[in-house]
Amino acid sequence: MELPVGVIRRKRRRSHALKIVRERLNGKYRFKLAGYYVDGKRLRKYFETREAAETFIEAEKIRRENLGNRAAHIDGGLAEDALRASEALRSTPYTLFDAARLVAHAHKKLEPYSVRIDDAINEHVAGIELRRRSASVNEVADQFIANRRAKGKSKIYIRDLETRLARFRSVMGDRIIAEITSSDVDHWIQSLKVGPQTQNNFRAVLSAMWTFAFRRGYAAANVIQFVDKASVVRDHVPTFSVEQLGRLLAVAPPEYLPVLAIGAFAGLRPEEINKLRWEDLDFHERTIRVNASAAKTRKKRFAEISDNLLAWLQPYASRSGSVAPPNLQKMRRATMKAAGIEQWPQDVLRHSFASAHYAFHRNPAQTALLLGHRDQDMLLTHYRDPMKPTVAARYWMILPQITAKNIVPLAGMREAGSVPT
Repeated sequence: MELPVGVIRRKRRRSHALKIVRERLNGKYRFKLAGYYVDGKRLRKYFETREAAETFIEAEKIRRENLGNRAAHIDGGLAEDALRASEALRSTPYTLFDAARLVAHAHKKLEPYSVRIDDAINEHVAGIELRRRSASVNEVADQFIANRRAKGKSKIYIRDLETRLARFRSVMGDRIIAEITSSDVDHWIQSLKVGPQTQNNFRAVLSAMWTFAFRRGYAAANVIQFVDKASVVRDHVPTFSVEQLGRLLAVAPPEYLPVLAIGAFAGLRPEEINKLRWEDLDFHERTIRVNASAAKTRKKRFAEISDNLLAWLQPYASRSGSVAPPNLQKMRRATMKAAGIEQWPQDVLRHSFASAHYAFHRNPAQTALLLGHRDQDMLLTHYRDPMKPTVAARYWMILPQITAKNIVPLAGMREAGSVPT
């Protein structure tokens, strides 16, 4: 029998004489049994005939007599246990029978799962405590973003967090984060209708927030670890061809040209170029210093100035200040239009550099080091598009026209033009 929901009040133990009361209802007589209690609760029972009511009373008397006989011969140990149990229940709203029935019911429910009653209670109480100290997704997201900003994360990284979490908050923002399951998150990611890589990007952001929530005590675990990553088929990493890059460099405005050349031939990230100063370029040592404050990994590194990059940058060797000019996006759009380039995939210059450098040097560790990657896996999985060595050789021979103004020819520079044939 299922137990009633809520607190079970202490039942009144009464011993009432059973009586039959005749009642008239809708012109007919019926027989009510008065003084009938079960577990301290009065129950109404009705019979169509007096004989049926009397038969029930006789059966009830026999049941009570049998119960009394059993109680008279109760084992001493059982009686002692009953007294101790009754004393233990004194401060609770349960009678001894209530408690026994509750334990039997709980045991029946938990037995198929091999779970002890006390373990189930402890787990349930822990869940209640967790939900009470937890917080909504909106509250956790605000704290998480503020924490990352306080730790000096880049503006681009913070903006990405805010953008992705905003979509999650629009659906889950008011929910308590401790109550959200991996299934809830997986269903939400599937509802985005985006590609597999974008799904994984959202998953990564949510995983970082859940780790933060776990460490703050808002969640019992990082449930995102149980959300499977989407399978990404990488048939092609977007890069510029030798001809496309040559056209871009040929028509780029003088103020925008260094940004384009450094991205293509040194592989710096756009945000790293935006923070780059001419003082960070050492034309004698042929290096570009990427300061820790500009690097995504927050670690200083040095990129190389290749022969062809030196040729493009030498006219600017005496400059100082910021390398990137104002209105950078406007200049890029104008350059694309002049070069007949319709699309500019994300990090396309960096991908082009990674693909050409690896294909030409065949040294993934060196290429990964110049890119600022922690290991080679990132290079080989996300950045490199297979490129033939002959194409890579042409890539590193993209040079400015010798006849162009402010270009100082290097020894061995090709005279045929900016794009080798």
